[in-house]
Amino acid sequence: MAAPDLQSAPLPELREFDFRAPGRDPWTDVRTVQARVDAFLAALPDSAWEVPVSASDAPGALPWTLLDHFGHVADWLDEAIRYLQPILDLTGGWPRDEDYDDGDLDAWNETRRPTWAGRTPAEVRAWHRASADRLLDLARRLPPDLADSDEAWEWVWPLLNAHPIDHASLVSAEDASAETA
Repeated sequence: MAAPDLQSAPLPELREFDFRAPGRDPWTDVRTVQARVDAFLAALPDSAWEVPVSASDAPGALPWTLLDHFGHVADWLDEAIRYLQPILDLTGGWPRDEDYDDGDLDAWNETRRPTWAGRTPAEVRAWHRASADRLLDLARRLPPDLADSDEAWEWVWPLLNAHPIDHASLVSAEDASAETA
């Protein structure tokens, strides 16, 4: 089966794509995905950012809007920067799920809502772009064997490619525009 075109394939199709497949260039893939996500976010009217698009995975929590989803994505980029810098400095190790609310990532994510609550769509877009650039800069400093390690493929690469695709694929820019028209 041929790999989907990262620039044009429907976002839901990309959710199942194996970015670690043999012959892939992770740097090219990340640049392509990031450009696609930037275009997706830029195409959304500001009114679409406040429309609930999914239930929270944490019991009793409010539904998530696109602003919540991309505030969450930007927040995780910053989190990755926080744990990757000590790895590069040889003063820290890879995180574990248990480091996040004893493995309850849904609950941990809900505790992070105040980090993005009250931000405008423009602020979230700029935050996402800046944090993705900073994380990519750090990832470029990883020695090749570490960049290709299972840990990097669990804790770095998904945040730059699969994670934003997962959240963007919840609604297309066209659907969001139609909902708010």
